[in-house]
Amino acid sequence: MTSQSQVLQLQEALELIFEHLGPFSNTDSANRTLSRQYLLWAVQTCRTWSEPALNVLWRELDSLYPLLLLIPSLKLVKGTYVLDGPIEDNDILRFDSYACRVRYLSFRLPVDVNPVAPHVYLVLQKLHRSAPLLPGLLKVHFPNVDRKFVDVSGAFLFLETTTVTCIELDNVGIDFEEFTRPFLAASARYIPNLKRLILRGQCSAEVLSYVTKCKKLQYLDLHPGIYISGDIFEDLGKLPLLTELKLDIGSGQPPTTHSHRYRNTAPSVLFQELRNLRIIGSPVSIARFLAHYFVPKDLRTLQLEFTVDPFNGDWMDSWRHCFDLISSMASLRSLVVMESAASHVLSCALIAPLSKLKNLEHLELSVTSLLATDNEIRDFVASLANLRVLFLPIQSVEASLSFTSLQHISTSCPKLEQLQLSLMADCDAPPVPDVINDHPLKDLTVAGPKSSWSIRQHVQISRFLDALFPELEVVEGSDPSNFDQWEEIEYMVQTHQDVRRTALRLYEM
Repeated sequence: MTSQSQVLQLQEALELIFEHLGPFSNTDSANRTLSRQYLLWAVQTCRTWSEPALNVLWRELDSLYPLLLLIPSLKLVKGTYVLDGPIEDNDILRFDSYACRVRYLSFRLPVDVNPVAPHVYLVLQKLHRSAPLLPGLLKVHFPNVDRKFVDVSGAFLFLETTTVTCIELDNVGIDFEEFTRPFLAASARYIPNLKRLILRGQCSAEVLSYVTKCKKLQYLDLHPGIYISGDIFEDLGKLPLLTELKLDIGSGQPPTTHSHRYRNTAPSVLFQELRNLRIIGSPVSIARFLAHYFVPKDLRTLQLEFTVDPFNGDWMDSWRHCFDLISSMASLRSLVVMESAASHVLSCALIAPLSKLKNLEHLELSVTSLLATDNEIRDFVASLANLRVLFLPIQSVEASLSFTSLQHISTSCPKLEQLQLSLMADCDAPPVPDVINDHPLKDLTVAGPKSSWSIRQHVQISRFLDALFPELEVVEGSDPSNFDQWEEIEYMVQTHQDVRRTALRLYEM
């Protein structure tokens, strides 16, 4: 028997192969149908392939209909599925042989067209007194939490399945809380291994209170569509195992009794195990959260996405206090600052506190503009020796940085591999250094210049970049207006590298 034949008889190996044919939850319906057809052909090919192909074919379901329709006595009577007769033992065995393969259940298909009568689920549960209906289920997804897509009786079927680790609810509506509230309450109580919860839509404070009851959560993605109260923040901060949090704070008038610039109410136990945080909200809301409710012990990654302040507060004051608070997070390795639906010009004085984060490896400032001089950039990066990625704003129309900033960055950031910044429109490269640096930078993205360079400037700039960053692989412009110029620079840098490497090989010979 050849090694290929042996591999094709290993069930685990075959299942991995068939996974590449299988339908994925993030693909469109046409591709999912085609993928299922391929798997069905694999099932029918030979006995060796049938089991692993069936495992993949039944791994993801868009509804409970495929399982329920395995029962011969299930009939459509006046637009509703009912049990029109007894369920035989063989029917249950057949049902179970497929139900045990289900790992991901998505209530993607509408259920209000041909609904299932509640007594169907009651009978099935009665026939499974000692075992759950879906014993291998890991994830449940509700793409639309409303009456059209959620079969309330069927949605509670898997709550007795102890293997479920992830629940995702999208497009949640306040007008359907007769399902959402008891569902989350029951999930918190009856699913002991629930580690991931995703909740997006319009939620009431009562719904959020049930989220805080899920004590085993390690990952929480919360976009409730309302302004989150301080009590909810404190309860979320006490989740003992939470390591990753994505949080949309929402809009609303923050309390006026305390300034967000002072941390005077946060207990020392909130969010102690959190490692990754992404937070969306207005500058005032985010500053309030960081000041009053956020006391991380070992946070590694932080992403802030600032939205428009509906109350037109002092954004600069709020940003400044956000950066002041962040500067005390010594464990931080990655920081991303973004803004949406707003346009702000930051100064180096405003972001200066971030230079205290000496362990930072990834810094990305995706804001509209940054006012900075070469000397300010020199001072800012002087203590950021561990940076591997530095993205400064590239949309700035007020850029005042020259190629000298590249020298400062090269000297202060010896581990940097990716760099993005904006240069002033008209600037010549400084003289080429006599000694070529040993620097690992591989990817350089530059905004500017708006004007064209001469051939002499192309040669001077390419030699300068090659001397500073001898490992450069990509040099590109951020705007279509300067793509061609930077593409030419990249070609010339690569030519310098080829000449140097050839010379080194000849010297070694």
